[in-house]
Amino acid sequence: MATIGKGADERRSRRESSGAAAAAQFAKVLGGMKGGATKIGQMLSMIDLSALPSAYREPLQSELGSLLDSVPEVAFPQMRDQIERGVQDSLESVFAEFDTEPVGSASIGQVYRAVLADGRRVAVKVKYPGVDQAVESDIRNLVAFVKFWRRALPIGGAKELVAEVADALRGELDYEAEASNQRRAAALYRGHPFVVVPDVVPELCGSDILVTEWFDGSHFDEWHTLSQRERDRLGEIIFRFYVGGIYRNSEFCADPHPGNVLLGSDGRVGFVDYGAYKVMTPEEVAFEVGMWNAAARRDAATLYDLVVEQGMVSDTDSIGPAECLEYALHAYGWQLGLGGGRVDGVDRAILSMFDPRNDAFDAFRRQNFPPAHLVSRRVDLFATTMLRSLGAEANWSAIASEWLADGLPTTDLGRMEAEWRAARE
Repeated sequence: MATIGKGADERRSRRESSGAAAAAQFAKVLGGMKGGATKIGQMLSMIDLSALPSAYREPLQSELGSLLDSVPEVAFPQMRDQIERGVQDSLESVFAEFDTEPVGSASIGQVYRAVLADGRRVAVKVKYPGVDQAVESDIRNLVAFVKFWRRALPIGGAKELVAEVADALRGELDYEAEASNQRRAAALYRGHPFVVVPDVVPELCGSDILVTEWFDGSHFDEWHTLSQRERDRLGEIIFRFYVGGIYRNSEFCADPHPGNVLLGSDGRVGFVDYGAYKVMTPEEVAFEVGMWNAAARRDAATLYDLVVEQGMVSDTDSIGPAECLEYALHAYGWQLGLGGGRVDGVDRAILSMFDPRNDAFDAFRRQNFPPAHLVSRRVDLFATTMLRSLGAEANWSAIASEWLADGLPTTDLGRMEAEWRAARE
């Protein structure tokens, strides 16, 4: 209420000052987290924050740097106890070989390389002791923070987004659900010409341990030395898997991240980590498809009708068809060919809706973003940050039209995938 009766410049200044205080406090909350901070830090570190006001950006960047360097170290004897409880037997009975040096570490747990008694090579993902309680405490602190600062926060303070982030953190803890998710994804992509989803070893999985097939490949940060043509190809595979999966399968891995992709020696790409996984209803998918097609036609009236019907805005809000089209072009523009074949600036365009200096800020911060829409936009955002980092170029609009507008494949990968789908059907 403090900005009522004030001029536009003064209202904008007050919003920016309040938002800066919220950002600084959020950085402190992140710094106090014990289990979920690294996951949130990974998400935020992928985004180009340069579009945000410096008062927002600087405390976040400062805290992110320390977060990503503060992965816990747990001695192997403790982790061994966790693994043996998980498999309900001794390491020597279950594994022919077990490398005690972790191949990956995070705030939730560690990943080890091993060989089963029957000769299968596997990845063993195990949680740190006591991490469940730590993450639940983090979630409570995060929710309390957002409740306190909701007036000052932009779209990021929406309760739907906070619930989605909390679900994502809990999903990281639920190894039994992750095993189920990964089995579903492995079945969906079995025999795929360029995507590999390592299957799980269900009899060895439990609440604290996840054992999956091993996929040997080079990491994302090694791909930058590849030729432009090969990086374009890998970018298209990332796009098809993360974004195309939303529309092709109505279920998808919701955690695009450089640490979750591996390039095999045969050119196929392995996708790992299914703690964040989303299954969408036909109605939710239809809404996303409708928004994309309305934005492609620049049909503001149809787009407005869609978002009103979905409950994303109400008739009494200050948002009209023009503002809805502006939002859709920010969200989907890179898939509509805006900006050409590169995705530079996509995350900055999306973050501009969070900027109190933007005249649309007040209107958009009050909207009811459907949870499924938030998840799909998050996948879009983090997929584009991977493509930007890789420097990949493509006709993203033509590729997206395959699953959004029944378009014919225009690339070699598209034709290969179409043939594979036809054979499966």
